Amino acid sequence: MISSIISAYDKPTVAREVIVDLIEAGCDEDDVEILDSASDDADEDEIMEDLLDRGLSLEDAELYAEAARLGKTLVAARADDVVAPDVEAIMERHGAISLEDLEALRDEGLDEDEDEDEDLDLAEDEEDKD
Repeated sequence: MISSIISAYDKPTVAREVIVDLIEAGCDEDDVEILDSASDDADEDEIMEDLLDRGLSLEDAELYAEAARLGKTLVAARADDVVAPDVEAIMERHGAISLEDLEALRDEGLDEDEDEDEDLDLAEDEEDKD
């Protein structure tokens, strides 16, 4: 069975290295790609749709799409069950960001958004007092 394996990286250069290593390890060039909202002119919804089409759960797709929105670079690979462990090992060797870390990153972003909203509310309250 063919499955999609997705990984996220802080730097696009690392994602490109992953692609090269996957191809050198025997993956077909058509089966590996970078999903990056900046380079593809794709927005978060398009990446989300692509991830769902690849068979990811809604929760995982949302995490990866959010990671892309926050500037992470995604690598997507299609591999059969025999090759999938090697693909995962290559991705991990390059420092793939775990789903748990992506959840923490998302939660941090939500906390920061809430802090910004509170700061705006406080600033508006101060203006109202003047």
